[in-house]
Amino acid sequence: MSHNADKDYLTYQQVVDEQSDQAQAYHATTVKIELFSTVFELLVLALLVILGFPNYLRDISPYGSEYSFLSVLFVLVIFVLVDFVISLPISYYSETIERQYGFATRSTAGWVKDKIKELVLSVVIFVLLIEALFAALNFVPDNWWLFAFLGYFVFAGLLTSLSPYLISLFTKIESMEEGPVRATVESVAAQMELEYDDIYTWNMSDQTTKANAAVTGFGKTIRIMIGDTLMENFRGDEIEVVMAHEIAHQKHKDIYRGILFTGVISLIAFYLIDLGFQSALTAFDLNGLSDPAAIGYIFLALNIIFLFLGKINLWHSRGREKAADLAAIRELGDLKIFESAFARLSQQNLSYPNPSKLEVLWRYSHPPIRDRIAYAVKYQDSRS
Repeated sequence: MSHNADKDYLTYQQVVDEQSDQAQAYHATTVKIELFSTVFELLVLALLVILGFPNYLRDISPYGSEYSFLSVLFVLVIFVLVDFVISLPISYYSETIERQYGFATRSTAGWVKDKIKELVLSVVIFVLLIEALFAALNFVPDNWWLFAFLGYFVFAGLLTSLSPYLISLFTKIESMEEGPVRATVESVAAQMELEYDDIYTWNMSDQTTKANAAVTGFGKTIRIMIGDTLMENFRGDEIEVVMAHEIAHQKHKDIYRGILFTGVISLIAFYLIDLGFQSALTAFDLNGLSDPAAIGYIFLALNIIFLFLGKINLWHSRGREKAADLAAIRELGDLKIFESAFARLSQQNLSYPNPSKLEVLWRYSHPPIRDRIAYAVKYQDSRS
């Protein structure tokens, strides 16, 4: 597979002029879906907890109502299944919108298969997390939140290490064949002195027409992954910019920074949950911190807390994205190519050109492309 060296360079204004109305319509629809999904699922979760559904599951558990691995497992799995079923119609509608705008490429059967995989993976992850959390609640009730904080780092490191394998459950990832794209990436990696395991083709086209790339893993397990949708539609020098950005994340140790930053937020969240536990025991008729029915309170509290604390995480993410952008410009030094790469990304992903500052604060993990080009121009001017 080769890149498209014959494509003309793009400016961001060209893309805005060509697809502003369509991007605005797509954006408005996705925002409504996201808002409805957040509010609806939070209200349903609150209703389930208030009406005592977790208590009902605890009381009918064949493993007893007291804390044990199996009693927690019983309540947790059914609770996750109910949440999955409730969210399924919204998820399918979102997939329908992706098809309507020409993004989704998988069949309905493919979507169902992926949702089943997603459910199984969610159950496995939740079982590991919640069982460890309840063990802390039962055995070290006074300081469980500190043990949960420490356990977070173990789990985050494990998930990060396994991320390429988890991605491969949904889209095929295979070692990239020799050719212009691989040579381009090898050149950028050598220039930025990145040691890595291999370069992989990420077959995103199995699911979507949107483009992406990533550099995942730790140390010698680092993998460079490039979406086939990006490879087919970007010029070679634009691929250089994108990969310089992704490699910069590794050089800046942004994976470690992200884990640490999210860990601090998680510590605050666990502590807030602990502060509210005594009130929750009475309000939700719980028998103690490790009562299996406390799963409802913990899920509800985490959803509410991260609805707000999660915005701090988005702020941190935008800052790291900006640093990676500036590193890419510093390494490659061509603002025209930088703008063309991100304009093409905006074109392919139908990015909304004019989000408000409030929306960026509330929703965006990456700076909008408008802002990325603006600060790139300012940075390049400061170097002249």
